[in-house]
Amino acid sequence: MDNSNPNKGITFAGEYILDEFAILKADSDLAVDVRNQLNAFYIYEDMYSPLITGTAVIRDTLDLPSLFGRGGKNLLRIKVRTPSYKSIEGFFHLYKIGDQSLVKERTQVYTLNFVSLESITDTSLHISKRFIGSPSQIAEDIYRTHLKTEKNITVSPSSNRTAYVSNYWSAITNLAFLADNALSDKNTADFVAFENRDGMNFVSVQSIFSQPILQDFIQTDYLMTEVAPGSTSVVRDINLEFKQIQTLNVSHYYDFITDNDSGVVNSRSLIHDIVRKQYEVRDLSQRNDVKPLLNPNRLYTDKVIDSVRPRLIPTHKHFGLFEPEDLSNARFLSRRIMHSKMLMGQKIEIDVMGRADYTVGKRVKLTINELKNITSDMSDDDIKNKMLSGYYIITAIAHKFDGRAHTCKMELMKDSVVST
Repeated sequence: MDNSNPNKGITFAGEYILDEFAILKADSDLAVDVRNQLNAFYIYEDMYSPLITGTAVIRDTLDLPSLFGRGGKNLLRIKVRTPSYKSIEGFFHLYKIGDQSLVKERTQVYTLNFVSLESITDTSLHISKRFIGSPSQIAEDIYRTHLKTEKNITVSPSSNRTAYVSNYWSAITNLAFLADNALSDKNTADFVAFENRDGMNFVSVQSIFSQPILQDFIQTDYLMTEVAPGSTSVVRDINLEFKQIQTLNVSHYYDFITDNDSGVVNSRSLIHDIVRKQYEVRDLSQRNDVKPLLNPNRLYTDKVIDSVRPRLIPTHKHFGLFEPEDLSNARFLSRRIMHSKMLMGQKIEIDVMGRADYTVGKRVKLTINELKNITSDMSDDDIKNKMLSGYYIITAIAHKFDGRAHTCKMELMKDSVVST
C-alpha cells in the first residue's frame, strides 16, 4: 500500500493507493479518517446479488464507536485505486459494527459492515403499483424512479412484455421478478440484476459473451519473468504477474445428476391455459437449443443428452389479466431454467493479484495445464487442460486490501468447454 505519491506508476502487481477511508456521522459534519486504524478491508461483488457489500477490520485505540455513535445511517467514504488503472470509490451505508474483542489494554478490534447506499432507499420502499411493458424498460424505471440511484445503468433490451402488480414489494424484489420474466432480443432467458464497478446492471448473460476479454489468466509452474536480450538479468513484467493464478480450486467440475434434475440437459414444459382449458407440451434440450456458448462445445455430448428422460416443468399462462394475451414467462420458463443453470455447469475459484478494474459480469480467459509430467517435445496444446481452460464469466469477486497488497478471489463460471 502506498499513500505518498498519487501520480507514480505501478511498481508491483497488487500495489494499491488508499486515498480515503472515512466514517461520516449521520446528521453531522463529522468525518473520521480511519486509514491508520485499518487492519484490512474487503469489497464483495456477486452477479447474483443486487448490491456491492464489504467489511473492514479496525484496530482501534481511540474508541471510535463512541465518537460516531449508533447513528444507523452513518456512511463510509472510500477511494482506493490501482496505479495506472481504475479506482474503486463511492459512499457506502455503514449498517453494522460487530465482532468486537479486546486484544490488549485499551486496544480493541472490531468489524465494520457496509453496503451500497441504495440499500437505505430499498429498505424503506413498499411499491404498490401496476407495471405493464418491457421488463427492461420497467427495470430501468425502477432503478431511476424508485431506487433513485445516480449510478450508471446498463440494460439489455428485452423482446417480450409483462404485466404484474407489485404487492408492496421493494425495488430489489421487483428487479428479481423482472429478471425471471425477461426474454432477450436474442431469444435467451438469462437476465440478472446486479451491481458492479460500472454501476447497476439489468442484463442478459448472453450480452456479456460478446464483451472484450478483461484478462487472460494463466496457471503455470514457472515464474512469470523474462530474461533481457543479450544479458542474464531477469526483467520483471508486471502485466504477466497480474495474469498469474496464485491458487486454483475447482469447486464444481460437473454434476450430472443435479443438471439432469434441474432441466439443464432435457426438459418438457406442460403449459396450462386455465381460461381456455387447454394445455401445450414443449420439449427443450441442450442438443436443439440455439443459444450461443462461451466455448465451442456443450457441457454434454449428444449421446448423453439423448440417453436421459426430460425433466417435467409444469406451468400455466396468465391469460387476459391486463391485456388480451399471455404475459407470463410460461413459454420460455424451461429456457430460463436451462440458460441460468448452464452457466453454473462448471465453477472454479482462483486467487490472483488484485486490480481495481476487476469486477463481476466480465469475460475472462483461463489457460490451465494438465497435472502430468511435461517433456520438452510437448506443445502448449499438448499440456493444456481442455476441460478447465477456456472462457469464463466472473460471477463473484472478493477484493482484499491489507498492509501488503491487493489480492482478489474470483468465482468463475462457464456454460461450455473447449473439448469434451
